[in-house]
Amino acid sequence: SQKAKSKYYQSTYLPARYIATSLFNRLLPRWNYHVIQEAERLNKDKVAGTDISIDDSNGNTAIQVMSKPPLHVLAGATDEMFCKRMKYNHILYDEFKKEAIPKLKFSSQFATWLKTGRPIDDV
Repeated sequence: SQKAKSKYYQSTYLPARYIATSLFNRLLPRWNYHVIQEAERLNKDKVAGTDISIDDSNGNTAIQVMSKPPLHVLAGATDEMFCKRMKYNHILYDEFKKEAIPKLKFSSQFATWLKTGRPIDDV
């Protein structure tokens, strides 16, 4: 049992450096694309009348919530694997990513500039 636990943790271990080094080129574009795609999906479901409403234990109706991709897919998978896992069109994601990376870098640098006065790098 201990050996099985050890194998599980080894297979799910995600070093922090993977997350830190891939922030602008991988994580943020993927997360933003996912949010846009899920919002569009939920909106289509609502317009088509196929959205799923769930009653919670208090009798309140909760609207269908956005799914969340696993962190290892956001941080560690190739773009092709990410799109395949999330059922996204790889070509459309590539186009989005090319446009999104400079905007994401700038918005982050702008926020830093507002707080610290540090210059904004050329993108």
